[in-house]
Amino acid sequence: MIKALRKPDHGANGNLITATTGFGTLGALWLGARRLFDERDRLRLDRLAGPVE
Repeated sequence: MIKALRKPDHGANGNLITATTGFGTLGALWLGARRLFDERDRLRLDRLAGPVE
């Protein structure tokens, strides 16, 4: 097979990038949920608009 047409072999680095991206996404969702919901799992609409002056 022609070398230019072969898929590059990233080995473990490709898996590490994929795992890091997945964990970063889950972390961002978790932090967003903590900010938008209170301890009784109610949506805090006042926090969506930001601080009110």
